[in-house]
Amino acid sequence: MLNATVEDWFAKVVGTSFAEIHVTNRTAIPVVSLSIDFRQVSRLGEILSFALAVDRIGKTSVTLLINAESNDEVRLEARLTLVHISLEDYRPRIWSDEMKIAMAK
Repeated sequence: MLNATVEDWFAKVVGTSFAEIHVTNRTAIPVVSLSIDFRQVSRLGEILSFALAVDRIGKTSVTLLINAESNDEVRLEARLTLVHISLEDYRPRIWSDEMKIAMAK
């Protein structure tokens, strides 16, 4: 669910789908750090709403905050750091100016 939220954000807000990132650009954005705090129990059948915010944009990384809520209760809070890498040598790659501007909005 967290990854789907990140993929949707890249496609809809950043303007670059994971398919474009991986296949066309030959890069990737793996998670290098992840922490999750489960605040309340969620039960089978409940609908969770996910919200994503950018905490920090670096030269080659981005840290995202994701909250999931149901019935006006925070169910989980997650912090993810992603690094933009080349699929050729797996070394970090600088974000394009377009991607950085979109992420900052």
